[in-house]
Amino acid sequence: MPLLWNETEHSVGHPLLDEQHRTLLSICHQLAGLSADDTPHAEGGFLDVLGELARYADTHFETEESLLKKHGYPELTDQIGEHDEYRARMTLFLRNARHGVLERSRIQAYLVDWWLGHIANTDMKFRGFLEARLAADPSGAA
Repeated sequence: MPLLWNETEHSVGHPLLDEQHRTLLSICHQLAGLSADDTPHAEGGFLDVLGELARYADTHFETEESLLKKHGYPELTDQIGEHDEYRARMTLFLRNARHGVLERSRIQAYLVDWWLGHIANTDMKFRGFLEARLAADPSGAA
C-alpha cells in the first residue's frame, strides 16, 4: 500500500497535525525505498531513517496529545495508549536492529499498516471534536 497523503482520507482538520502526518508518511516512504534495496548501505540507511521516524513520531505524539488535552478530548487515554504501544514496538525494532536483527520488510509492513490505520481511524475520530472546539475558540489552534 503506498504511503501517499490523501487530504480526504488523512486530514484531521488541523494544519500542524496534518503537516506532521505528511512528514511521518514521507519518512515511511523513504523507509519503503530502503527496504527494497539489499545493499549494505541501504541497511544502514534504513536503521538511520527508522531512528529518525521514532524521534519525529515522539515529537508528533507530544504535539497531538498536548493539543487534545488542552481541548478536553474525551478519548485521550485511548489515543495515548495507541501511541505508547507504537513507541514500545519501535523500541523493540530498534533494539533488535542494534543486535543484528533488522527485518526491514516486516518493519515496513507494520509501519504502513500502523500509520495509515492510525491516521485514518483513530485520529479521524477527533477531527469533528477538534474542529468544533477550534470554531468556538479560534485562538486555541496551537
